[in-house]
Parts: sequence; C-alpha cells; structure tokens
Amino acid sequence: MSDSLQKSFGLVIAYVLPGFIVVAGLSWHWPALATWLRAEPTLAPTMGEFLYVVMASLGAGLIASAIRWALIDALHHATGLPAPRIDFSRLPERLEAFNLAVEHYYRYYQ
Repeated sequence: MSDSLQKSFGLVIAYVLPGFIVVAGLSWHWPALATWLRAEPTLAPTMGEFLYVVMASLGAGLIASAIRWALIDALHHATGLPAPRIDFSRLPERLEAFNLAVEHYYRYYQ
C-alpha cells in the first residue's frame, strides 16, 4: 500500500465513517438523502449519488468532530480535566520518532 493511501485511510476512519452514520440517520427525516442511499435492486446506483454520499458524509463527519471539540472537550475542561500542554517547537528535531509512534499506535488496524 502506498504511503499516501495509508495516511488517507485514517481520514476515512476519522471523518467519513462517522459522517456516514450521521447521513444515514438524517435520511430518515430528509427524503433527498434517502434517495441517495436507496438500495433498490432494480435501480443501478449512479456515480453522482456515490459522490454526493461521500461528500455529505465527509461534511457531516467534520461537523460532528467540530461539535465534539466544542462541547465534549469544553465539558471535560470545565469538570477539571486539564488540556494537554504540547510544545510543538521541538517537533522538527523529533519528527521521525513522532511519525514512528503514530504508525505503531494509530495504524494497527492496517
């Protein structure tokens, strides 16, 4: 697997899959989304519907992540859980070790 494909797979896990769950939930209340997600065997899916679902899922995933950041993280900080203090000024000299830690910790599913 190429390096860029490995890194972009993490974006699918982080944003597109949770966003698809949001889109699937909204399709119960929004008929346009329901037509994009239809599963009728007589009608072939179109490329446009696929792209609409992927883009809507990406957008919904980004929005869900922003809401989580604004509400859940703020709630954690209000209850006394401190925010981590990260000093990025020393990252360039330790970038290789950081990338290795990310590879071993977050990409185990591949």
